[in-house]
Amino acid sequence: MTGTALASPPGAIISSTASLSYLDSGGTGTIITSNTVELITAVLRTPASVEFTRVVAAGSGDYEETVGPAACSQGGEFVALADPVLSGGAAVDPAQVQDVRVASSYNGGRNRCQCCDRRRRGDPAD
Repeated sequence: MTGTALASPPGAIISSTASLSYLDSGGTGTIITSNTVELITAVLRTPASVEFTRVVAAGSGDYEETVGPAACSQGGEFVALADPVLSGGAAVDPAQVQDVRVASSYNGGRNRCQCCDRRRRGDPAD
């Protein structure tokens, strides 16, 4: 069986009424209709966490992943940010897989933040 699932927007009212049809012992057709039930859709938030990470030297990370590209919302539009720079001054190509380590503290310009709940960032794969 294949099909398409569509989500209703929050606050939408969904009404449902069931019916049952059968032949009684005398062969007479009978239809019974249930009461109508209505439900109102709502957004169910999932727990999320924030994790600060740092690009580190090859082979010394907790895991590997791409680290960009990064953008910042300015005036309603996303503007691309410059590539990250390591503490030694070397630029990092954010499109390439990098060694990343979870950071225990935040230092502007060297760490990045990621949402660890894909559902919160709109990833339909999770």
